[in-house]
Amino acid sequence: MTILITGANGFIGKNLLKYILQNNIFSNDEIILLSSNFINGYKCILHKNYQFTKEDFIENGVNNIDIVIHLGAASPKKSNETGIEYCSKYTMNIVNTVHLLNNLPQIPKQFIFISTTSVYEPAPIINESTAIQTSDIYGLSKFMCEEYLKQNSKKLNFALKILRLGQIYGEGEEAYSKIVSFFTSQIINDKPITIFGNGKELRSMLYVQDCVKYIIASLNPDINSGIYNIASSQSISVIDLVNNIYSFCNKSPNITFREDIKTNNIIYDTQKAQQYFKIQETPIFEGIKNYITYYRNEVIK
Repeated sequence: MTILITGANGFIGKNLLKYILQNNIFSNDEIILLSSNFINGYKCILHKNYQFTKEDFIENGVNNIDIVIHLGAASPKKSNETGIEYCSKYTMNIVNTVHLLNNLPQIPKQFIFISTTSVYEPAPIINESTAIQTSDIYGLSKFMCEEYLKQNSKKLNFALKILRLGQIYGEGEEAYSKIVSFFTSQIINDKPITIFGNGKELRSMLYVQDCVKYIIASLNPDINSGIYNIASSQSISVIDLVNNIYSFCNKSPNITFREDIKTNNIIYDTQKAQQYFKIQETPIFEGIKNYITYYRNEVIK
């Protein structure tokens, strides 16, 4: 079996490769990386800003790909990078996905597309039937990729599994200014915390190691094609999250609230993914402790 992975240099991609290596899931000759640079220990096809062709695979001895895990994408580094002014950036997600499918050495048996719950309109609880939004350009670009792949999966007869990722936290997230990494950085560096709202707003966050387990589990051919929200069934209030980071860091709280800035709960209905994938989630406080240990040892070393 040959598996092509895009986006191996990203937050999720690095954790995916690490998990595969640590758990000896596949041999190195089963993994092909489509990447911007060579990664030691793997056969890499340089994507050359997505100007690669089928011949690039064939010249490197890759004539067959059974499964594609398409992680590679332009994504927001900050929460406000989703407006129409970023259209040209996220349009490349569509262009690159089309180019990828058209330039594989042959049609794969399975295509795992890593999408996002940013495709949805805000809702009290988000599930796979929640309405699709049109204002978040990043989410819209991923939805358009989904639609393109759906059409082609029927025409070309490959299994398509769309994994819409919710909020993911863990080792490597600091590049994206996500909530856990941002608060951890502020607290460890003795900077004050400002919470928008009253702090009671709930957040559901999935540990990156669990996200990777979902991706690996999705390769099982017995799991049907379709859309699955890959998110956490656990939720925590923002104030409890912050207070626990203070506690884990042995710091005294220094918090102010901006109750004039309202925020919504972000909660997911994960029954479908739990039914098919059967992944045991890491308790949120254990995951946060792991991230703080990583941050101290790897980020501020």
